Formats: sequence, structure tokens, C-alpha cells
Amino acid sequence: MTDNDGKAEAQAEAAQWYARLKTLPVSLKTLDEFFVWRRQPGNVDAFLAVEELYDTTGRLAERSSIQAATDAAYQRGLVRGRRGPNRVALASGLVALLVAGGVLFTSWYGRDQSLTTGVGETREVALSDGSIVELDTDSALTTHFTHDARHVRLTRGQAYFTVAHNAELPFIVDAGSASVTATGTQFDVRRAGDQTVVTLVQGGVDIRSGNSLSHLTSGQKLRVVPGQKLVPETVDTASSTAWTRGRLVLDGVPLSQAIDEVNRYADHPVRLDDPSYAEVRFSGTLTTGDVAAFVAAVTAILPLKSVTERNGSVHLIG
Repeated sequence: MTDNDGKAEAQAEAAQWYARLKTLPVSLKTLDEFFVWRRQPGNVDAFLAVEELYDTTGRLAERSSIQAATDAAYQRGLVRGRRGPNRVALASGLVALLVAGGVLFTSWYGRDQSLTTGVGETREVALSDGSIVELDTDSALTTHFTHDARHVRLTRGQAYFTVAHNAELPFIVDAGSASVTATGTQFDVRRAGDQTVVTLVQGGVDIRSGNSLSHLTSGQKLRVVPGQKLVPETVDTASSTAWTRGRLVLDGVPLSQAIDEVNRYADHPVRLDDPSYAEVRFSGTLTTGDVAAFVAAVTAILPLKSVTERNGSVHLIG
């Protein structure tokens, strides 16, 4: 094989990878295979060349048809390859096919994203690198993926990340005073006032706050508060991440805190009008957003009664 043939073959493979990576969802297996391919000599340059070409087309085609077309073209090339294909023709054919189809490709680490949820809403989104993010109620984040790192900024609320493994491109979540770095793992980040809580379900993450650095292992949680020492603690991750399954687990928390948690999912909040019960401990499991069930449980175990206002808000009074 000549150098030109090798270069053309790499470009053909790069074109196919481009189509595969832009057809969501992208599996972790696909990403692992891509990273193996990219490490082979010449493939990085081929991928960047194809990227530059597609970035100049200025139009967007339907992704599944592009995937089918490139797969078919690539497979035809492989079949011909057993009889000595013209690799230059194959690469040229793939490029012509995709450009004629009006494809606008951005890099797989791609376009910035801005994601939000309303009160009571949760949302699951596949990011451009194949990672998955689940947003809890009333949350917002932005992404900015570059050649060097995958940056996410959680501006409010809570998010659960299932990170596509890539040791070369760290996945960094900035949330308040905390910066969480991972390469491939599952973790939860929540902003609550001036503090950020990170819960690690699988893998490992490094958390930096100011000049302090802490490492978490599976089953640990870290509460980051400006000016305070970083001290990891063991936690029940199933309870901490129950919101991803539509459940709210309250385990011996003060009633005032339980009400705050319930209100995160409620269009019409619950108010405690008798502060003498604010520190009474409450435990229970309920569906997120089920205010009626929560109120029924509270009034059943405590000498409180509920009054519902015309606007839908509920007052707990002694």
C-alpha cells in the first residue's frame, strides 16, 4: 500500500467515524473503539481533516441516513478491498456522498449545550461525547467541550452524570466553589445555597475547592462549603440518587428540611406555620412531586393539620 492509499483509507475511516459519532445515542463501546482507532498513526490528522471539511458545508442532513450511507459505502470499500480496492476512490466517494447530502458536522466534542428543567421536571440528555446527564427539578447547566477537556458548569440545581470514559479528556464539572474532575464514572452534583454536595456512585473523582483537593471513591459524599475543610463521608448512594428514579428518600431529617425537599418539586409549596416543629425528625419515602402524600404523612404522625389556600399552597398549622 502506498502512502497515498494509506492516507485515503484513514480518511475513509474518519468519515465513517464522523457519522457514527454524530448519530445519538453514542454507546460507550463505540467511544472506546473510536479512541483505539484514533491512537493509530495518521488517524488523528485524518479525523481533523474530515472535521474541517464538514465544518465548511454549512448545511445539516438527517443523521440516520448519513449513517446508513457511510456504512454502506465503507462496507463496499471493504469488500472491494479483498480484490485490491482503489482506496483513493473510496475516500473521495465518501466525502462526495456526505457533502452532497448537505452535512454540517461539528467536532464530536462539539457544540456547546445549554440545558434546563422547570420546577417538578427532570430530564435526561445525551451529551455530544456520549456521556449522559440527568437533570433534577429546577436545574441548569452548560457544556463546553474542547480538544483538551470536557467542561460542564452547573449553575443551579442538581445533576447526575454518567461519564463516557476518556483518559485523555477529563470531564470537569464546576458547581459553585467546587470543581469535580473525572475521566469515566457516575456521580451526582447538587448546588444548595453556598454549598455543593458531590456523591460518587461509581469510579473516582477529584474535587478541588480553593487550594484544597480531595479524592472520592465509590460510596462517598463530599459537602463543599467555602472556607471549610473537605471531609469525605460514607453515604447510601441509592438513597442519595433516588430522585433519578422519581423517588424522594427522607431519612431522619428535620421537618423543615423535609419540607424544603418536597417543595423543590412542587408548583404549590408547603409552609410550616408552627416553627416549634421545625426540628422534629421526619422519615419517609415518596414520589417526587406528591405533595398530598407528604402532607398526609406529616399530619398523621404529628399534631398538625393542613389548610390549602386558593392558590394551591398548603399550610401546616398546630
